[in-house]
Amino acid sequence: MEEKTILRTDTPDVHDPKLAGTREFLRNQGVPQSGMTAESAEVVQPSFIEEQPQPQRVRDRNGAKIRIVIADDHAILRESVSALLATQPDFEVVGRSGNGQEALNLVREQALSKIGAAILGNFGGQDRGITPEDVNAFSGALKKLGKPADIKIYPDAGHAFENPDNKAGYRAEDTADAKQRYENFFDATLKK
Repeated sequence: MEEKTILRTDTPDVHDPKLAGTREFLRNQGVPQSGMTAESAEVVQPSFIEEQPQPQRVRDRNGAKIRIVIADDHAILRESVSALLATQPDFEVVGRSGNGQEALNLVREQALSKIGAAILGNFGGQDRGITPEDVNAFSGALKKLGKPADIKIYPDAGHAFENPDNKAGYRAEDTADAKQRYENFFDATLKK
């Protein structure tokens, strides 16, 4: 009886993590791991399958799935990559967007949605690193998510306005107000 191979994989390096993921994906799709003969339609298991170590888990430092936002201007690519990642146990697609700005907005929203504590923010209106526009966007995103936040912008203050070593930018009056806000915030939010 002549055997005809329809699908055959050569023996790969079983320690190659790229191939382990590919084999796992193909197994999940119902594709035979080795070969199938036309006459018998039997799946032939080569010996290297038993020796193959389990694919290494890929998780974040806390052991949670890696959360992914896919950004591309081609919907077919977004959906294809999303479908492929859905077959992998360590990844979770949490959003898709058509451009980079949408992706950043999704990432910010995903990160902010994890916050479970009350938030106090004291910002300098003249700060060039965190601008009032950034603060207002942050505050708006928190409000949209229903997160408790007390945000204040000190209009004439710059970066590090509460630091007395900041000779040019220290603002004693704003610092006293911010300190009182800290005390009130901790009194209201911390258990005694």
